[in-house]
Amino acid sequence: MKTLNTFTLLLILSLVILFAGCAKESVDSAADALKLPQQVEDAFKADFPDAKAVEWHKTGEYFAATYEENDLDRVVYYDTKGQEIAREMELNPTELMPAISAYITQNYPSHTITEAELSKVPKGTFYEVELEADDEEVELIFDEHGGFIKVESEDEEEEDEEEGENDHDHDDDDGEHDYEE
Repeated sequence: MKTLNTFTLLLILSLVILFAGCAKESVDSAADALKLPQQVEDAFKADFPDAKAVEWHKTGEYFAATYEENDLDRVVYYDTKGQEIAREMELNPTELMPAISAYITQNYPSHTITEAELSKVPKGTFYEVELEADDEEVELIFDEHGGFIKVESEDEEEEDEEEGENDHDHDDDDGEHDYEE
């Protein structure tokens, strides 16, 4: 009986070590398969040393690391030199600024917040809030101070995707906000 318990314990320890090694290897393998520049990988590890289950993908000329923090999605974009270009952070609706919550309550009283996100891009910080009521979905864009910018319609999102708009450029050449998702 004692031999069986020792064998079981050794088996469990071996499996834990094996899976821990595989998890690290899968992140490294995904980065290797993508041909992630070392500067990008080093920058991410320095910026987010505790990030787990990181998935890398390439969007245009940028490398994006997707991971979870406190059960919320995070995405960080880097250029080929390892410079952070943008960051998207899922938020709990309770984390929204009071000005945003007040705007939604006043203008969309029958809607429910289905998703909230904070985006930090070179041209500013923006809050994106998705609302739903019955069959209607609405996405509202706010500036870093909670000021309303615009309603992003599904048609605009589809049009931007078809045109291949850069989702990290949020101003037109004239300096006016033209927040593109």
